[in-house]
Amino acid sequence: KAQLSFAEQLPCDETGFEWLLKAAAGHQGMSRDTWANRLQWGRKNIELMVAAAEDPLGRLELWRGAKDPWQFLQCCYGVRDVQATGRTGVMVRFDQTSSGCGILSALTRNAEVGKLCNLYGSKPYDLYSVIAENATAVLLHDLELGDEGKRRMAELWLERGVDRKLVKGPCLKAPYGGSYMGLADDMLEALEKHIGYVELEQYMYRVSIPSKYMASVLWREMKSVISPVLEVKKWLRDSCKKVLNNGKPMEWTTPSGWPMRVADRVPTKRKIETNLYGKKVSMTIADQPMDSPLSAAQANKSISANAIHSFDAAMAQLVVYRAAKQQLPIVSNHDCFACHPANAGQLHELLVWEFGQLHRRRLLEEMREEIQERSGVQLKAPPNHGTLDPMAIGSNPYLFS
Repeated sequence: KAQLSFAEQLPCDETGFEWLLKAAAGHQGMSRDTWANRLQWGRKNIELMVAAAEDPLGRLELWRGAKDPWQFLQCCYGVRDVQATGRTGVMVRFDQTSSGCGILSALTRNAEVGKLCNLYGSKPYDLYSVIAENATAVLLHDLELGDEGKRRMAELWLERGVDRKLVKGPCLKAPYGGSYMGLADDMLEALEKHIGYVELEQYMYRVSIPSKYMASVLWREMKSVISPVLEVKKWLRDSCKKVLNNGKPMEWTTPSGWPMRVADRVPTKRKIETNLYGKKVSMTIADQPMDSPLSAAQANKSISANAIHSFDAAMAQLVVYRAAKQQLPIVSNHDCFACHPANAGQLHELLVWEFGQLHRRRLLEEMREEIQERSGVQLKAPPNHGTLDPMAIGSNPYLFS
């Protein structure tokens, strides 16, 4: 991302320069702080950023310790350019906070999770940090009151630290089909990096068992916070199973007008043998031929990811379309949108507005009605907690931050 800039150096007014300073503060490590605090930090550190841009290799200490060092350095170049010429081609970026769970909380009208994903309100929240804090509290409890084994494992993980980065990956995967075993693998990798090389005969006790312990803690705390919105995953799988088991494909249209068709089939396998460098080599390949019966089990491996990403893609399409109508040059990457600093305020307003407009619709109910109409199969009502006012969705300025 840090290598992408607009080719044309455009004028940057005072408001645009403030957005650039806020962006720099975010990349430096304040991405979950208030806009006011970010701007304050940026104003206080203009000289630091100019110095980093003037001699980045000679002044590594000014930028390489940032949370996003390369993107922070890019902002430093932008600050230097504006200070010198009043123009820059550097981008300001906005990411949706906790996009997967944020989309699910909007779809299910869940206020509790929606607040942590910044769907409404006026203050910045961070879903991942909340779960990390809850998990840390469990470790502190085990350190004080657990048996000897739990005390040792809790001490090890507290030494490593349970930060939002450790929590973010599992939380991102959960709406799309993430499992406990996948979480255990993530904890294994994190602990290996923390401990370093471990002798094979000690690996189980020093790495494997503590990783499973942490996975169980994090899985429980994560589910205690986001399990209500994960009901969508169960509803999608139940619906897919019912439709495909009736011999019908699962078809609906996304909010952007894209036709979706889930019609996975029972795979057939065949073994291919060949000779490679004089050695006999075999490979088993799987295919889903059109004459195979429909397979809900096969389709349910990806139904959650495909459905949720269809809503995400609809949002991206809306933003790109609106930006084009407003002649607003942007660059997009999934739920991240970038523009020139002079246009940052306009883009930010567009992002939160379009998310709110999209999710005020009863999207899951619309999806259900179309699937029923196309398949002739009656489905259960999708989850709707009814605690989140749809008119409030998109009111928090930290939804995209």
